[in-house]
Amino acid sequence: MNLRAKLLLLLLSVSVLPLVVAGLAGLDAMRDLGDELSDETADALLADANRRLGDLAVEYGDVLALSLEQVDAAVRVQQVVASAALAEPPGAVVEPVYATDFDSPSTAPGNLVTPPQYDCRLPDGSTVPCPVSFEVQAIVLPPGMNREVSAADARKLQRMTPFYRELMREPGRPALRLFTATASGIHSTYPGHGGMPDGFDPRLRPWYTQAVRWAGIIHTPPMVDASTGRYMIASAMKIVDESGQVLGVTGADVALTDILHELQLPESWRADATIRVVALPGIEGGDELLLIASGDMVDGSSDWSEPLEPDLLVGDSPSFRELSLGVREGRAGVVDMEQDGRDAKVAFAPIGQFGASVLIEVPHEVIAAPAMKKRGVILGRTQDHLMLSGVIAAIVMAIVILVALRSSRTVTRPIRQLAAATERVSEGELDVSVPVRSSDEIGQLARDFNAMVPQLKERMSLRQSLEVAREIQQCLLPAESPTLSGWDITGRSMYCDETGGDYFDYIEQEGNTEHLRVVLGDVTGHGIASALMMATARSLLRGGVKCPGSPAVRLGEINAGIVRDTPLGWFMTFFCMEVSADSGVLRWISAGHDPAVMVAPGGETTLLEGADVPLGIDESWQFTEQEGAEAPQGAVIVIGTDGIWEARNPAGDMFGRERFIKVIQESQGGTAEQTIDAIIKAVMAFCDGAPQLDDITLVAAKREGV
Repeated sequence: MNLRAKLLLLLLSVSVLPLVVAGLAGLDAMRDLGDELSDETADALLADANRRLGDLAVEYGDVLALSLEQVDAAVRVQQVVASAALAEPPGAVVEPVYATDFDSPSTAPGNLVTPPQYDCRLPDGSTVPCPVSFEVQAIVLPPGMNREVSAADARKLQRMTPFYRELMREPGRPALRLFTATASGIHSTYPGHGGMPDGFDPRLRPWYTQAVRWAGIIHTPPMVDASTGRYMIASAMKIVDESGQVLGVTGADVALTDILHELQLPESWRADATIRVVALPGIEGGDELLLIASGDMVDGSSDWSEPLEPDLLVGDSPSFRELSLGVREGRAGVVDMEQDGRDAKVAFAPIGQFGASVLIEVPHEVIAAPAMKKRGVILGRTQDHLMLSGVIAAIVMAIVILVALRSSRTVTRPIRQLAAATERVSEGELDVSVPVRSSDEIGQLARDFNAMVPQLKERMSLRQSLEVAREIQQCLLPAESPTLSGWDITGRSMYCDETGGDYFDYIEQEGNTEHLRVVLGDVTGHGIASALMMATARSLLRGGVKCPGSPAVRLGEINAGIVRDTPLGWFMTFFCMEVSADSGVLRWISAGHDPAVMVAPGGETTLLEGADVPLGIDESWQFTEQEGAEAPQGAVIVIGTDGIWEARNPAGDMFGRERFIKVIQESQGGTAEQTIDAIIKAVMAFCDGAPQLDDITLVAAKREGV
């Protein structure tokens, strides 16, 4: 806020404040009257809501019970049809259509449609149309079974198609999807569709495992549909032959969100009300309720292959205990209780004989919204009362503004000049100065500004030099990953300053493209000095390591040059690993560097260690090439610098090598690039915003073949 504005505010506070105080006093009186009337109206609305919510809960409970009874009736008939279909020989029937046929336009059946309820839900909340066919069912094979082996049971299941068509004929479809699974793991689903994930086995789904253990119809807890990602409950029943042998399971899927969205609340409550379906969790003596479905469920937000964690509604208030008791006793009622920090009315009623209840929750503030609207009307009428005071205040304010503008020009001119000069500096003009016309605080500020600008110019010049140095150093690192048959190799470097002392490279031997030497070094410290030493070491290393034969002798010569050319106390740890095309044989030299980590496909971890000292310490040191390790197909080898495991979080804890190795094990199945991405992501998440204190460099080499 500028000085003119402050002077203006001072004059306004003296002249206009009394008028404002008088207006506020009148407004406060009208507000009290509005509060009293709105409280009385809100009490009446809440009392009426008890009756309306109770009636709605009973009505919705009956609607949900009827929907589930229709599904159960369809499943019972479906079980009879499936028993007959599976008990007879295959016979001459229409050739089956497999789920994988839907995934390609060249093999997909005709008459495909895309009803919105069959859209696939993605984790980000978006949807993708998934074509289905109401003319055929789709056959899904379990892992390891081919079409020839499954042909007999698949043809038997084709007898179900006419029944499916009749049952799912519009209008009045009882379920989203009908299905039958045989004891051999062959699964039929109607309407036919593709998009089934790899590894799907119906015998592992909750509806199958529960149905084969139960004599009648079972109802599953909420689960995620494997193809659409939607939340489902299933009604299922086992299929047995005359001897009692289990032939399979048949049933129907119902989308939870579709059921709940069919229930319509009054318009004034709809946006903030919540409808839930709860049941007893089977815990003796507890007040907890198991959440079966909720209107705020988001399809596509969970993995189909992972069982959903039970979601319990818990509470220790008398109102919640009354609600829990009502659900246990299968009766209807309404309670007042606090939900998510807001007071709300919760109506409950049983859903037929299914052992579940429907809950309707509406916040008090939503029910009492009409009362608040009346309060707003009362307050609005006070505007007439305040209008005259506003006109008088406006006239006074106009006079005050004119006086303030005339008197403040002299005071604010030096400040405006300083502000303009500051803006020019912010735009990059660094040859700016302001006149000093006084010895007061404003004059002192002008003198400090004139002294600051040259210093800022000097710092900007230094910053530009550092940026050029950073670009040059980036050019010293490999621009792209190497190409070596049988290997996937990549590397990455992240400096904590503009420049750093970490280095990695891929060096081919002269005249030999079948061998590649992967090198990585870490100069002590970081910043400009480390970058200069890294550049010096790089030029020496590229000339020596590329020579044929063992690099150990060449490394000794390079080490002697580094000892002579660098100050005492500066050194560089170094790791050189040689890999060969289409071979897992490894040779390496470790000059004081931390061991490389090799993780096999089974998770077995091997450390590639060495006993040599870092470069730049002992001029006469003789380096030793290590060998004896072989990377199996699918193994990944990671070489890194200590900036990874010595990274710290805000509490001062280090990331550590154990976490480093664990991340490699967990990401071993991916590419080398994915392994590096996983390590960096894990380190950044662990640091949780803490500053990077050291350079981070790593190279991953994955032997291809698995």
